[in-house]
Amino acid sequence: MQNPNRSNLPALLAFVAFIALFLTLGCGGGGGGTTTTGGTTGTVLQGRLLNSDTFAGVPSVRIRFYNTVGTQLSSVVTDANGRYSLAVGTIPSRLHILSGDFPNQFYVQYLYRTFWYLPRTATCRAELPTINANVVNNLGDILITPSYEPPPPPPSGCN
Repeated sequence: MQNPNRSNLPALLAFVAFIALFLTLGCGGGGGGTTTTGGTTGTVLQGRLLNSDTFAGVPSVRIRFYNTVGTQLSSVVTDANGRYSLAVGTIPSRLHILSGDFPNQFYVQYLYRTFWYLPRTATCRAELPTINANVVNNLGDILITPSYEPPPPPPSGCN
């Protein structure tokens, strides 16, 4: 029989902390996290492209991946929820969204890993976190600003 004077508060707080941690790690936030691919081999890149005002996914935008010398290795188009997932043979080191790939209702600039990038500069590409081979790599979120908002700050990703 349970002691009626004993509080369930510690157990409740532990449960709430667990749920908060699960939601934080399981919702695609962060960057560079990895999970196994369920026994299959291959390197997978995944992430999201989001509206910076509503955090809704932005569909049908091509994201390109490059090596360190600037050669495009692969590209992927975001799905209806702004998500992308791409198996790669060669591990890229940078990503980029070209100015012509932005939807008309957004500024032609993107935020990735705390830096703003201006797509008009062909050699200025966002550096990726460390990519691990043969696992799913969560690259985190890319944010773009809708044109009804004030313009984003000046680019800070390439100096």
